[in-house]
Amino acid sequence: MRLTANRPLVAAALAVIIMSGLILILIAFQSSPFYDHLIVWIYEEQRDYTRSLAAAVRSLRQSANEEAFFTLIGIGFAYGIFHAVGPGHGKAVITTYALTHETSAKRTAALASASAFVQGLTALTIVGGLSLLLQGSLRRAALSVDDVMEPVSFAAISAIGLYFVFRGGRALYRSIGTANDRHNTSSNTIEPAEADAHDHDCHHHFVTPQQVEQASTWGRAAMVAIAVGLRPCSGAIVVLVLSFAVGLIWSGIAAVLAMSAGTAITVSALALGAQGIRMPLMRLVGSGGYATGTFAASFALLGGLAIVFVGASLLYGSLITPAHPFR
Repeated sequence: MRLTANRPLVAAALAVIIMSGLILILIAFQSSPFYDHLIVWIYEEQRDYTRSLAAAVRSLRQSANEEAFFTLIGIGFAYGIFHAVGPGHGKAVITTYALTHETSAKRTAALASASAFVQGLTALTIVGGLSLLLQGSLRRAALSVDDVMEPVSFAAISAIGLYFVFRGGRALYRSIGTANDRHNTSSNTIEPAEADAHDHDCHHHFVTPQQVEQASTWGRAAMVAIAVGLRPCSGAIVVLVLSFAVGLIWSGIAAVLAMSAGTAITVSALALGAQGIRMPLMRLVGSGGYATGTFAASFALLGGLAIVFVGASLLYGSLITPAHPFR
C-alpha cells in the first residue's frame, strides 16, 4: 500500500532525479573525445559550406541561369540542415521546452520552424535595412548589429526562462496543495500542462479552460521562437551581404528561406525527439500512481531553470568576448 500523502513529494523528487540524470549524461557526452572531434568536424564543414555559398553567389552573378540559382538554393538548404546539427542555443532552448512542457507534436514542430524562419527574417531585416542606409561597409555594419542582437536574444531567453520558473513554481505549489484531496485519486494519470488549469470552473459557456491553456501554450511557444530568432544565423548574413552587394537581392532572400527550411527540419526532429522522451515518461509516472501534475510542474520548473542557465551563460559570454574578428 502506497503512502498517498507522500506521492506529490515523490513525484517532485523523481523530476529532479530524471532532470539531473539527463544533465549528467549531456555533460559526460560533451566531455568525451568523440564530442571534441565532432565539433571540430562540424565547424570545418560549416566553413566549407560558407565558402560554397559565396562561390554559388558569384557563379549566379556570372551565369545568371536556373542551374546556378538552384545550386545556390540547394547549398543554402543543406547548410541549414547541417548548421543546425552543431552547437547552438536555439536547439538547447527549444528541446528543453519540448521536454519539460506539455505540448503537441504539431505545436513543437511549429515552434522549431518558426524560430528558424525568425532567424532568417532577422538577418534579412538587418542586412536589408542597412543596405538602404549605407553605401558601403555593409558586412561590417551587419556584423556590428549582430553584436547587439546577440546579447538581446540571450537576455530574452533568460527572461523567458524566469517566466517558466515562475509558472512552474506556481503550478507546483498548487499541485502539492491539492494533490491529497482533489487530484490524488486512482485515475491520477491526467497530464495537465499547468496544475492551476483545474482551479477554473469547468462550465464556461464561451471559453473553456482547455482553450485558455491552449492559447497560453501557443503564446509561450511564440515567445520562445522570437527570443531564439532574434540572433540571426551567421550564414544567412553572409549570403545576404554578398547577394545585396552584387544586386541579387531576391536570390539571396530565396537562399535564406531555403536555409531556414533546412534548419527547421533539423531542429524540429530534435525537439520531437525530446517530446518523444516526455510522453512515455509521463505515462510511466502515472502508472506508478504518483501525482503526474506535480511531476509535470516540477519538470517545467526545472526546464525553466535550465533555460535561464543557458541564456545567462551565453549572455555573460557575449558580453566579455570581443566582437567579430572577421570584419
